[in-house]
Amino acid sequence: MSWLILGAGRSGMGAKKLLESSGQSAFLYDENTKYGSMPNLIFHPDHPIFNEKDLTFVVSPGFPPQHTILKRAKDLGLKVITEIDLALEHFRGTLIAVTGTNGKSTTVMMISHLLKSKTIDHSVGGNIGIAASSLMIEKPSLLVLELSSYQLESSHKIAPHVAVITGIAPDHQSRHGTMEAYLASKWRIFEKQSSSDFAIIEKNAYNMALSMNLKKPEANVILLDKHHVNFPRIRNFSWKHDCLNALFSAHAVSKLLKIDAESLLVSFENFVGLPHRCQIIGRRNGYRIINDSKSTTMDSTIHALSDLNGQVTLFLGGLSKGEEFKQIAEFRHTIASIVAFGPTSAQIARDLASYVPVFCFTNLKAATEALPNIMETLRGDLLFSPACPSQDEFSDFEERGTFFTNACSPFLENLGCL
Repeated sequence: MSWLILGAGRSGMGAKKLLESSGQSAFLYDENTKYGSMPNLIFHPDHPIFNEKDLTFVVSPGFPPQHTILKRAKDLGLKVITEIDLALEHFRGTLIAVTGTNGKSTTVMMISHLLKSKTIDHSVGGNIGIAASSLMIEKPSLLVLELSSYQLESSHKIAPHVAVITGIAPDHQSRHGTMEAYLASKWRIFEKQSSSDFAIIEKNAYNMALSMNLKKPEANVILLDKHHVNFPRIRNFSWKHDCLNALFSAHAVSKLLKIDAESLLVSFENFVGLPHRCQIIGRRNGYRIINDSKSTTMDSTIHALSDLNGQVTLFLGGLSKGEEFKQIAEFRHTIASIVAFGPTSAQIARDLASYVPVFCFTNLKAATEALPNIMETLRGDLLFSPACPSQDEFSDFEERGTFFTNACSPFLENLGCL
């Protein structure tokens, strides 16, 4: 059998590493020449390997599902599997899986934090950190995976003992087409569960799914929302939405270990949040400078704004996902001004300039050149929460967040101050 992996990014490289660790030969296909030269890398669909009859395709989550190569493979009846399914074919342990529009990365890291507090060996990866297939080389017995809608939509082997959906809001409309299709892809996290498993779901997402006639999970369903959060009993998080993430993670670990969820909450006293997710990187004039570069959706930015008061300066922009920015107007009494940047800046001005002052810049680099004046006149928190993807200027949100932090550093009075 020959293997052809579609996509040479992190997931594709993980699949290649896993296959080669068992002595199999695997080729990578990617039309992006940024990957340069590496062994068995194919850039064009005229390679002789495409003529092999015993060929299995492994699809990375970011590879376009409508690509002609996938159509050709299906027309020829060749086997096509996802990178996640390849990984899980090699997995014999217990799986905890987390998805959702926002909060999934934080919830995964909170689950890992709780497991470490109980000295339970486990591996973490998927849509965060290490590709699932790379993790399989070490043969973990407990796996905690963050799963995106791209990873879930075509996979058939995801069968978590504990599955979590942290919440649903519009996202990835260009890939899924409709909100119904997007939610249906997320809902597949429950597809292979049985009555001995657990489905922990944000209540609004559950009600939305049932209204769309999605099948109720076979697993034991636990519904949570912000009304279940007893804030004084949870570590003094800077952000209320992290309290809900803590609740999701505590319930997930409690079902795995068969202990009371509330008994785990004390373990969050020393939890450190993710970089670029509502990260307070310092202060200016006593006000917080907040790096939320991980925000690539409107819903995520709204979560951040809902925990702030007063004269907030909001940095907003990047690539468009087709969302309207008018929802931000709900916070017009909180926002002092908006610094709009990138391809969406004109739309931001159209949607919001009648509510709050909007200053437009061609890109984030140009916007940060205005920081001396912004910092000098700051009269409230500065929130960098773009609500948009970063690929107009940067490779990912991490690179964007690091750039923003570095640009702000000369103006901060207390670097990294909480």
